[in-house]
Parts: sequence; C-alpha cells; structure tokens
Amino acid sequence: MSYNIGLSGLRATNQSLGVISHNIANVSTAGFKSARAEFAAVYGGGQPGGVEVNNVSQNFERDGDVVNTGRSLDLAISGNGFFMTSLNGQSAYTRAGTFNRDADNFIVANNGMRLQGYMADEAGQLIQGVVQDLRVDVANLPAQASTRLDFVANLKADAVAPTGAFDTAEASSYNFSQSSELYDSLGTRHVLTQYFVKMPGTASTQLNFAANLNADATIPENAFAPTNSSSYNFSRSSELFDSRGNSHVMTQYFVKTGADTWEAHYYIDGKAVSTPQNLTFNPAGTLASPGSLTLEYEPEGATKMIIALDHSGMTQHASGFNMSLNQADGDPSSNSWEVNYRIDGKAVGTVQALTFNTDGSLATPAGNITLNYAPAGAEAMEVSLNPARMTQFAADFNVSRNQHDGYTAGELAGVRFESNGNMYAVFTNGQDQLKGKVVMAHFANPDGLRQGDDTSWHQSFASGAAVIGEPGTGVLGSLTAGAYEGSNVELTGELVNLMTAQRNYQANSKSISTADKMTQVLFNSF
Repeated sequence: MSYNIGLSGLRATNQSLGVISHNIANVSTAGFKSARAEFAAVYGGGQPGGVEVNNVSQNFERDGDVVNTGRSLDLAISGNGFFMTSLNGQSAYTRAGTFNRDADNFIVANNGMRLQGYMADEAGQLIQGVVQDLRVDVANLPAQASTRLDFVANLKADAVAPTGAFDTAEASSYNFSQSSELYDSLGTRHVLTQYFVKMPGTASTQLNFAANLNADATIPENAFAPTNSSSYNFSRSSELFDSRGNSHVMTQYFVKTGADTWEAHYYIDGKAVSTPQNLTFNPAGTLASPGSLTLEYEPEGATKMIIALDHSGMTQHASGFNMSLNQADGDPSSNSWEVNYRIDGKAVGTVQALTFNTDGSLATPAGNITLNYAPAGAEAMEVSLNPARMTQFAADFNVSRNQHDGYTAGELAGVRFESNGNMYAVFTNGQDQLKGKVVMAHFANPDGLRQGDDTSWHQSFASGAAVIGEPGTGVLGSLTAGAYEGSNVELTGELVNLMTAQRNYQANSKSISTADKMTQVLFNSF
C-alpha cells in the first residue's frame, strides 16, 4: 500500500510540475492566465490511498500588466471579459489583444480568427445587436464641401480704432485678422480670412460745468497767462474724448475783473480754443450771462471736436471756490467692431457689425452669419458661421476654436481603435470615420471554459452562455487602446512553487525507497 501512496504522490507532483512549467513557459504570452494544480486526498474503503490532482484552475481575477505598444490595433482588457473571435462558424474567446488587418481587411487575431463586434452603416451609425466580423471598407472617402465654421475668438477690448478706410493691403486699417480653411464639393481648398476692425469710441460733445466763484476774491494784478498761477484766481480741468477715443484735457481759468464780473479762458491740451468769455453775475449771485457757449478743437488724427459748454449753474458767493458739477459725455472705448470677409481674396457677404455687452459677451448679431461663394467648376458654397461664443475682454486677441466641417477626398491609410472600443478608418486627408465597435463577452463561470490553442477559450456547459455587451458596461471591463494585456504569471512565485514541487517529489521518492527497504528486510528474515 505504501508503494501506491508514494506513486500517487509522484504522479500528482509530476502533474503539478507540468502546470508550473506551463506557467513559466508562458510568462511573456499576451493574455495568458496562470493556472494551479489543486490536490485532493484519495481513500479506498476508509484506508488512505494517496493523492490526486483534482482540478487545474486558472486565475481570471488578476489582470496581467498593460504593455503599451503604440500600435493602433492593440487592445488591452482591464477587468472582466473576453474578446470574441470567430471563423467558419467556430467561436473562441481570448484576452490576447494583439490584432492585425488581413488581406481582406478583416480585423483578425494572430491565429487568423476574426474579431467580432457591431458594424456601422453608411451614415456612421452602429448597427446595435448584430454581432459580426469587424471589417474596414477600403473605398476612398469622397470630398465634402464645408457648410459650417466654428470660430471662437477674443477681441482685445482696449484696442485702438484704426484711422484710415479698411483695405486688406494696409495692415494699419484693421486690428486683427484670422484665416480658416474651407473645401468645395470637389475637395479644392479655399482660404477664408476675417478682418476685425475696431469702431471708434463716442466723441465728447457736451460738458456740463458748475462751480461757485468766491465773491471775496481779489483782482489779479498780472495779465493772464496759463503758466502764471498769480494771473488767475481759480482753474479746473475736465476730461474729453475725441472720435478715436483719445483723452484730452480741457482747463478753464477764471480771472476776476470786477465786483460781479469774471473772465474765463478755455484751453484744451494747452491750446486756447476760444476768446476769453466775460461772465456776469446778478446781485443774488446767479449767472446772468452767458449760460453756454460752443468750443471747437481739432485733435491730430481725429475729427474736429465741437463741445457745447453749459455753465448756467455757476454762482458767485462769498463761500470760497468749489465745484459742484463737472460732467462730460463721450466714451473712449467702443464695444462695436466690423468684420470684413474674404475668400481667396474676394469679398463675400456684407460687412458684419459685432457689438458686445459690458460683461464682454456678444450682444449682436443673435443668429448665424451666412457666407456665399461660387468657386470655379464646383457647386456654390454656403458656409454658416456662428459668432455667439466670441468675447471682448482686455486680454490679447486669441483664437480658441477654428474648425470647419469640410475636407478633400482621401484614401484609406489605416485603422485604429479607441478606448471605448470604437473602430475608425483613418484616411489620408486626416479624417476618421466610425466603422464599428468591439464587443466583449462575460461568463458566469470563467473557470468552466474549455482551453484551446493560441491562448483562447471555448464555451462549455460548465461556463454557461456568453453574455455580450460593450466595453465598460455592466460587469465588463474597460479597454486601453495602443496596448495589450500581458501574462499574469508571477515568475517569482512560480519559481518558489517549482522548488516546493521538487521537494515534494523527493519526499515521495523517499517514501517509496523506505517501503522498498522494509520489504527487503522482511524477505531476508526467511
């Protein structure tokens, strides 16, 4: 009996060595799952009968390392699930995500079995629920005319309005420009250029001024000169703006000439803009004349300024000089722009006005801008441009989006997967087109799967039926594109198991040897 028990130990240990050796041999195999031999004691009629390998189970709970390759057709599974493959009616499941494109443009595993998934129709919509071989159509991608331009930019709020008339050949006649690519129905490239011109601010036309002139002031002895403060009694400055939004300083000098009379001198940027005005006050201290006057000034590079000065609220009392009103209209900054459009240097559409709110958001226009262009030999183009997300802040001019929807014709250049399982055809014109989506399978009992060649498994009664779904849904794991899942064999642990199996084998051999010696002693006693 001892012989049989020892022999069973040798057999079981030898099987265990086979499992360990198989693990070590596949330490670099993509998608491989390590296995272990599970032992069970054997009894016959209540008497010890040795040991046997009851089961060889695989470890599906631990993922292998994700090996980044950069290959467009490699996929790595993290979590539960298997890739589905099929050929000639035979199905197999695998974790090895190293796929290729065969001569017929099917996506295949290394053993030639075709990857399964949902294909897309001509409109690029996935045909859900119909699992089939993933294949890429080799037909060229026809040209598509541009119909939409997504353009988002910030226009610098404190930009200075140009002085001259707009001219594409004169850079100083506009503030900013930006070009965009467009394509016609033949795939011919055209260039749309937008020229942004800041509109001038609002020039000052009205100044309301009121002050009290001290009735007790003395008459200056010196003749008036703006550079001699002893030649006038009081002065006050006001800020005005020209048609370009430039700031100018108007200064009023008040010189007492009599008991109820004053002489006012008006200067803008240090230049006299009017003859001195005599101000006469009533005994009650209110202004008798003049109540208002008109001042004219011609700033450099801007239109003539005509300012209506209203100082009817001025008074003369013995309470000292004080100003109660100093308010001019005009705005140095403009929230308005004009956009000129050119396609291939030719004017298209009308000059478009853009106005912005005080928070920097676009006020008008509220809808899309339509540009029409008739290229030679191709269908007429109608391009819709939506400026709704344009802004006007003090930051520099910058473009955050400049995307058109058209493209030239292209030939198939390759295939790539994304991490959600989508399969795209890549064309020489830079376009991608959805062609399908990988599906995955999950089993209630993965240990019940029947092992096959080429790191694959097959459905069995013990595993249950495959549950099919898209990556990342339900219990199915996620995918990593451009990588594959390596073996989950832990080499250090396997080497330790190998030494343990070697020791067990030696121990079982020793038990057989001991039983043999005891038998020889028994035979020699007769």
